[in-house]
Amino acid sequence: MTETMTPCADDTPNVSTPWMTYDEAAAYLKLNVRTFRNYVTRGLVPVCISKTTGTRRFRKDDLDLWLTDGK
Repeated sequence: MTETMTPCADDTPNVSTPWMTYDEAAAYLKLNVRTFRNYVTRGLVPVCISKTTGTRRFRKDDLDLWLTDGK
């Protein structure tokens, strides 16, 4: 299965918006981690990928925007 990426609003880190892991973002959204990972894989949730490590991280502002826009 090919993972679809929904890019985050902007690739530059924002000091007021800390980066979250899968577990932290799922807890913030009150979702099961498996469900959250499924949403990310389907490209429904904005995700930022580190260019150096390939690690996926989530910003609170992006998640809040996703919740309000319903995207």
